[in-house]
Amino acid sequence: MRRIITTLRNLFRGKNIERDLDAEVRSYSDLLQEEKMSNGMNANDARRASRMDLGGPEQLKEEIRSARAGAWIGTLWQDIRYAARLLRKNPGFTTIAVLTLALGIGANTAVFSVVNAVVLRPLPYKDSSRLVTVTTKTAMLPQFTMLGNSWVASEQMRKNASAFEQLAVYRDFSMTLTATGDPARLSVVSAGDGFFDLFGVTPELGRLLVASDQTENQGRVAVLSDAFWRAHFGSDRGVIGRTMTLDKQEYTVVGVASKGFAFPDRSDLWVPLVLAKDEFTNATMFNLDVIARLRRGIALTQAQAQLNVIAQDIANLNSPLKEGYGLNAVTMLDRKVGDVRSTYLMLFGAAGFVLLIACANLASLLLSRGFGRQREMAMRAALGASRGRIIRQALVESCLLGLLGGFAGAFLAAFGVEIFVQIAPSYTPRINEVAADSSMFYFALATSLIAGILFGLAPALRASRSDPNAALKDGVGGSVSGLSSKRQSRLGAVLVVSEVALAFMLLIGAVVTAEGLAKLLKTETGMCPRGSGRYGCGGHRLRCSRR
Repeated sequence: MRRIITTLRNLFRGKNIERDLDAEVRSYSDLLQEEKMSNGMNANDARRASRMDLGGPEQLKEEIRSARAGAWIGTLWQDIRYAARLLRKNPGFTTIAVLTLALGIGANTAVFSVVNAVVLRPLPYKDSSRLVTVTTKTAMLPQFTMLGNSWVASEQMRKNASAFEQLAVYRDFSMTLTATGDPARLSVVSAGDGFFDLFGVTPELGRLLVASDQTENQGRVAVLSDAFWRAHFGSDRGVIGRTMTLDKQEYTVVGVASKGFAFPDRSDLWVPLVLAKDEFTNATMFNLDVIARLRRGIALTQAQAQLNVIAQDIANLNSPLKEGYGLNAVTMLDRKVGDVRSTYLMLFGAAGFVLLIACANLASLLLSRGFGRQREMAMRAALGASRGRIIRQALVESCLLGLLGGFAGAFLAAFGVEIFVQIAPSYTPRINEVAADSSMFYFALATSLIAGILFGLAPALRASRSDPNAALKDGVGGSVSGLSSKRQSRLGAVLVVSEVALAFMLLIGAVVTAEGLAKLLKTETGMCPRGSGRYGCGGHRLRCSRR
């Protein structure tokens, strides 16, 4: 506590402390001079000898300042102010450096926002890491690799897959809303028992679907999504009990789901799952999606082993399924983003290369600029500045540049993210979760500081190695320009080679990506081309699962 108080006093009483320090150094110098004079020296010799013993007043003051509590805070603030003055005096250099960094940091930050929202961030559901989806594969339909499930299979999983804590089935489709102005095509989910409980969803208004809603003699009911409720009913809290006409049938609104929940993506409302009679017994009707929650401590591989046994039992009881029938479990996050994860990460890496090229360019500029400041750095060293202090001053300048570039880059990134959301296809995974948020600005801040250190470290180290005697004697010409310019040219050559190498890597990556895209467009995906749907195939109803 005492050290904290001392630090605060040193920071806020800086002028008084400096005044006291000047007086103390002068007093000490006078005492030394008087001592020399009492030993028989004349005034001039005594003054000269006392200064020699003192070692220079400015060096002594610097040593005393560095020993104070919190001294580094004060000197850091001095370095920041000095760096700001230098940048203000060189608007051309500052503008070029900030724009270069803004492009590099902006590209990285924008791509990070997308990667963070799509790949890194957990799904917005309760314990989403334990959520898995189950799909079907069968030799009956080899062109489809991720089919839906039959009711028979879902019931067998519910009874025999002990690895699952909860399990629910659903299917999604479209319905037309009429009798409320212009007709509208809605995304509707037919949800089975336990669907909302599995996600941990609570109602914002009214209630959610319950098991009794699935019986045929019950009236048709619907639960609205929060977004649909706000858009079509104006957030009317009296919506409970109102009726809607969907595909010429009346549905009564019984509740509104909590804000943010819209599974599957962009669903407008949920209605009870009602099955036809043949669906209860026909194991070849793959028209349901299955989602389950793993028990705590259970690995996905354990669940898959149980599914393999269940699939074998189902195949033994249903002759059409004996060849190549299987049930596959995959985490919900992998199911959503598995196909695009490598693409986004590759794009993130490419943006990183762009930033590295920008850093190499700025390092070259700072080296050239530092060559003209050798006399200034030599003067600092002659006045007592340590090598560490000179390095810190140079790094403060580069980090201040980095922060200015990061500030501009953050705005470019926010603009870029908005454009990406607008132009991205509607089926892009988790596109509704991509937005400019606080994590984007934290990333921009961290990237700015790291970039500032990267492009400022080599110039800072070089500035700290300059010879004060030679620089003060000959300025920036003469003997200094010999060895120094040779070292600078070697370092500059290394930076240029690095830039060219990074540019070639980006070019190669772009060519490989374009080739892969061309092959992908010609590849049979084994999926339904337009998301989800039910198709007739050989007399069997099937469902291609939506990503």
